[in-house]
Amino acid sequence: VASAAYAALAGAVYAHYIRFISPSPFALYASLFFLIMAVVGGLTNIWGGLFGAAAVTVLDQVIRAQVPRVFPRVGGEYQTAIYGVLLVLIMIFFPRGLVRGAIDLRHAPAHPLPALGGTDADPAEEWRA
Repeated sequence: VASAAYAALAGAVYAHYIRFISPSPFALYASLFFLIMAVVGGLTNIWGGLFGAAAVTVLDQVIRAQVPRVFPRVGGEYQTAIYGVLLVLIMIFFPRGLVRGAIDLRHAPAHPLPALGGTDADPAEEWRA
């Protein structure tokens, strides 16, 4: 409910600023872009949308700036492909979003977990035998 109120307020300010109302600036691409921002940031955390928007925007700008330097003779298809691959990698390694992934990494145990199964043997006892 709060997000709908913020969206309505943003729409009212936008309409007042441009003095024209039209749905064309908010086509399917923009809607998908907003959805990607929310999913990348994380849907289970209130900060997910904010961090997702920042991450997706920065990622997009870095790719637009760096791909022409690395591949000077190619068009935007490489930018789109690299952007898509990076988004897929983010979703593979952080399936619950970047915010939840950062929280999980922060609370991860400092030492490796013991192996499952078997008995714990003292290396000194094995050496003596």
